[in-house]
Amino acid sequence: MGKTIFFAGKARPGEGLTAEKLYGVLTIGLEVDMENGNILEADCTLSTEVAKKFFSKIVKGYSLENGIEPLLRNLNERYHGDVGRALGAALKNIFREYQDIKKKRL
Repeated sequence: MGKTIFFAGKARPGEGLTAEKLYGVLTIGLEVDMENGNILEADCTLSTEVAKKFFSKIVKGYSLENGIEPLLRNLNERYHGDVGRALGAALKNIFREYQDIKKKRL
């Protein structure tokens, strides 16, 4: 395992959803190995442990070197909670930041 970086991505969940009431914003945290883009750890501010664990299962082990679209497709196919769009938006924000850091290191 190479050098890792922690990324945080935010997105607004729909109004009235539990995540919005509890936190105001949905936040995802990812630990990423910058040598290969692999997501090593994942957490988020979803309201139930089962949702947090399920999200983590979906993203852990995925390499951001493969782009964001395959991960978003997998998320859309497997996660049918109300905050699915917000999870995708937060992942896109993290991916953009990941790409920016990779460019700076070249």
